[in-house]
Amino acid sequence: MTVRPVLIVEDDDDIRSMLARLLIRHGYAVDMATDGLEAIARLQTPARYKAVILDFALPGVDGGVVLQHIIAKAPRLLERTIVVTAHGDRVRTLRIPELCETMDKPVKFPHLLAALGRLCNVPDDDTAVEPDELWSEPLP
Repeated sequence: MTVRPVLIVEDDDDIRSMLARLLIRHGYAVDMATDGLEAIARLQTPARYKAVILDFALPGVDGGVVLQHIIAKAPRLLERTIVVTAHGDRVRTLRIPELCETMDKPVKFPHLLAALGRLCNVPDDDTAVEPDELWSEPLP
């Protein structure tokens, strides 16, 4: 059986853990990164992810740099990326490609689940993996 692997990129431990628990309960396999550099490292094999949830305001290497990496290395994943921001339209206008879905913080979980359901149903055989092929950080 294949799963829907999602990468969560979020620097806030509580938000990251809460999102992970929610998604696991709804049948997603979750991989996590705490900053932009870790996200870029995980995205070296982008085909392992069906979708990405990306906090835009990350310390150090921010979400804009991660998006540039996705554009360069995995452009098909860009349209399955949800950018989460507390900075609203200002950030969206300046740096987030139109292909990405955006959500303002605080994220409403029903909206996030609906968006992921839509994005993960996009046919792409390259992203189907077996559960044991996906590394997952232990949840607290």
